[in-house]
Amino acid sequence: RQPQHCLQHLHQGTAGAALQRRAAERHPAEQEVRRLHEALEQRVAQRTAELERVNRALQAEVVERARTEGELRQSEAAVTAVIENAVDAIWSIDRQHRLTAYNAVVRQRFTAAFGGELQPDAGRYPAEALAYWERQWVPLYQRGLAGERFSVEHTFPYADGARHYVTSFNPIVSGG
Repeated sequence: RQPQHCLQHLHQGTAGAALQRRAAERHPAEQEVRRLHEALEQRVAQRTAELERVNRALQAEVVERARTEGELRQSEAAVTAVIENAVDAIWSIDRQHRLTAYNAVVRQRFTAAFGGELQPDAGRYPAEALAYWERQWVPLYQRGLAGERFSVEHTFPYADGARHYVTSFNPIVSGG
């Protein structure tokens, strides 16, 4: 029986050495894994901090944009109120000579002159209005859209008599 015991002991001794060798080989690898893990943790922390900073900046931008939009709506409402309550006819056209904005006085004068409702979005105008518009206004619009500021005097016949007007053309220049 003794030889068996020695064999076992010898076998255990060999296994212990093998385990120590594997542990010694794993130690640098484990250290490298720990180092890489710590580096990754540090990169994650840095990236998280950067994302939090960017998120705060975006939130501040959203708040500023909302404030600016509110101020713009108030400004637009004030301009609309001024235009709508003016005693003069005020209108704006785009480069294709389409009405983009106009006040109640323009609507009233159109109805008085042509007997119909002003409906620029529908593209329906009485033939008399279209002929007058093309003859009288298109050349003036072209001058204004070319950047010229000027005024013209004109007379328009209404059913209850002629009316005299002075129309000023003031181009709206983007950025200026």
